[in-house]
Amino acid sequence: MKQTVVYIFLIFSLLPITLQGQTETFKVGIIPYKSPQAFTESYQPLMNYLGKELNKRVILDTVPEEELAYKLSKGMYDMGIFTVFPYLRAKIDFEELEVFASHTVDGEDSYSGCIMIRRESGINSLHQLKERNFLFVKPSSTSGYKYPKGIFTERNLDIDAGFFQYDFSGGHGRSLRALMEKEVDGIAVDTRVYNDLSEARKEDYLMLECYEIPYHAYVLSPETDSTFKAGLKEIMFDAHKNPANRSIFTNPLKIEKWHAQTDDAYNSLRRYLRIVREKPSVHVTWEIRNAAQKMLDERGDLLALLQESCLNKLTSTYRFKEVSDEDTQMENAKEIKVTLGVIDQQLHYNFYLDGTQIGEGNLNEQQLVSELPTALIIDVLKAYVLEGQLLYNGEAWFVTFGEDDGIKAEDYTFEIQRDSGLKSMISESEISQITSLNTFFKSPDSNSFKEGQKVRILYNDAMKAELAAKTLGSGEGSFWDNLDNRWGVIGLLVAFISVAVGSYFSNTRKRRFQSYQRQANDLLLHFWVDKANVDAKLISLKEEIHTSLQKTRINENQFLILNKRIDDIERIIHEDFPHHKQLPKIVKDELDEICSNGVITEKEFSRIMTLTRKYGRESAS
Repeated sequence: MKQTVVYIFLIFSLLPITLQGQTETFKVGIIPYKSPQAFTESYQPLMNYLGKELNKRVILDTVPEEELAYKLSKGMYDMGIFTVFPYLRAKIDFEELEVFASHTVDGEDSYSGCIMIRRESGINSLHQLKERNFLFVKPSSTSGYKYPKGIFTERNLDIDAGFFQYDFSGGHGRSLRALMEKEVDGIAVDTRVYNDLSEARKEDYLMLECYEIPYHAYVLSPETDSTFKAGLKEIMFDAHKNPANRSIFTNPLKIEKWHAQTDDAYNSLRRYLRIVREKPSVHVTWEIRNAAQKMLDERGDLLALLQESCLNKLTSTYRFKEVSDEDTQMENAKEIKVTLGVIDQQLHYNFYLDGTQIGEGNLNEQQLVSELPTALIIDVLKAYVLEGQLLYNGEAWFVTFGEDDGIKAEDYTFEIQRDSGLKSMISESEISQITSLNTFFKSPDSNSFKEGQKVRILYNDAMKAELAAKTLGSGEGSFWDNLDNRWGVIGLLVAFISVAVGSYFSNTRKRRFQSYQRQANDLLLHFWVDKANVDAKLISLKEEIHTSLQKTRINENQFLILNKRIDDIERIIHEDFPHHKQLPKIVKDELDEICSNGVITEKEFSRIMTLTRKYGRESAS
């Protein structure tokens, strides 16, 4: 009741902001934090300033964190000010919300947390906290619980499975006092409580791990006009430069200025708060010279298939958050450019990553769709090197990159930078396990591994080596040197064997291709007849098809057809079939009839595609 009265007082105390005489309003919603008095005394002058510069009547409301994102997305507020964790959660359900600004406190754009121990304890790394007593601040604290818990989790130290005993203190200062009085062995706190200690007392403690946390996220409604947005940014980012505004940046919350901010600033928190890999997006552009364009135009859909195949292969590496060639703005994306020209009747390609050339070569038309996407993957992954640190959890050495990052033992080599400056390489035979989050190494024979050593994860050029191995040379004294006049016979024999082997593999690929088609059709059948959720099985089938392509069990054209088949089924399920109850009865009856015999033939699948395209989306609209 007391808190409600205080916030009612807060709202009334902000009324001067709304009584400026302006006809247009600018509504700001903010998630309350700290004490209501500090909140009022800090944000009232800031909002007064914005109202004056915008010539608008500013209305400031405190809004519960579970409501602000929704109201902002619906245009009920023009700007929202989020604390960090609510912003991260809001972005899951409201992807269209984008941070554009944050504020600076005490000269810093972020604050830090740390995992601390007493220097005399003999603990030197996180894994040595095993079976000790640990103190977090409270479950809602980012620096005092959520972030450090994520660090322990990624290090394969499960605090909820008995790694150590832990409790909550209720405050950062309380945690530090408990550590001082030797009630616990370790704490996770905001480093500002450590900074307040005298220099002599600081020597008593050791920070095992520190982490940066950006300040609040200022977010505009998606309906905000771009011109207005640009003007607001200029007003906010220049405000601190005017000496007349010094008073508004002297406040209890120590907000000193506004500065530009992007969503990427919060990626490290996403990784540790939810153990979700944050990866760069990729934007692909094509530059096709006149002669190449003419050649490709004469080959129907060849260019479209080529571009689609390149996007599919980049996506299948699991190295990127999003891969697109659409002409849309992708913030902080890596730029891949593919150029195609014609030299001596062959297509010549160049690859660029962020403006730097990373590969080139020549291909004929027959090789284009099957080999250019593979060449692109090789050159991009070789140029974009992952970097991390060598870590130890008390039982094994590892790096925090795993299957979720696209790591496969046969595809990557790990380069460790030793303290001496020498580099050592860890290959497939020295990897003990790859999990979704981590890659674990077999124990070294010496003490050469140390925590914190830099690790570069290098993509092996395995596919090119395999192609090179197929080119067989002949040396002196070999069998071939003694054939004399038998070349003709051997040539016929080789030709016969080649035809037979080619026919065998062609038929095997065809049977496997047809099997995959039937499996995809069966999943559609189960969805319609049994109302089953087949999303996971579709994903699994897609991965199996990709593996078959890599192992040449199907060819490139078969892969493209199958990939499109699964995409079509996913579209039918998620865009057309969800509305099947609204389909005309005659259509439902026909679909029931098609599925009644327990098999969907290729002819019947084509008919389903026609029906759902014609009626499914009409029913949805």
